[in-house]
Amino acid sequence: MWEFMRNMIGAIFPVSYDALNDADKITAIAAISQTLAAVLSAFALLLSLWVFSRQQKLARWQLRLHREDHIIEWSRACVGLLAEIEEASETHRGSNTQLLPERDYVQFRARLSALIDEGRLYFPNIQSLMHGRDKHGAYRGHRQKILDPLVEFYDRMKVVQYDPAEVATEEKFEALNAIRRRFVTAAQTAIDPRRFNRIRA
Repeated sequence: MWEFMRNMIGAIFPVSYDALNDADKITAIAAISQTLAAVLSAFALLLSLWVFSRQQKLARWQLRLHREDHIIEWSRACVGLLAEIEEASETHRGSNTQLLPERDYVQFRARLSALIDEGRLYFPNIQSLMHGRDKHGAYRGHRQKILDPLVEFYDRMKVVQYDPAEVATEEKFEALNAIRRRFVTAAQTAIDPRRFNRIRA
């Protein structure tokens, strides 16, 4: 360290270190010390800013992953309920009775309605100045496409439940399954599981 200081002084002053008087040596050492302190402070500041930036980026990624975890759990609950409704209705396929017993039908629609509204927390309506302006805030604007299959399934249940002609039609049951598949496709697009798995790896 001392040799380094001597070399620095020699670089600053056109005379050798030994030729300097004591006052000049002290002044030169003080100047070099201040320069080194300033350089170290600048380096420490840059390092702190870099660490802060990395921490902020990591926090954003963690928040994003946490949100996607919730969306995956919500999607799982939606798919599970749609499949449960389909399976419960299988015993009435092709008959002229109601799709489901009234108690089960009410419970299923209530759960599906709740999941649709929960989905609005993750996929809020696209705001519009005119569309739905008289509705409550969460329902103004246009619904995002991922929720459309759920709403269609919800509306279709009522038609099939109370219209014997609809119940007796095989295609109407197949339509429910097609709606579920459209939802799975929309959910997969929203989550992008391939990218999600790469991030997790």
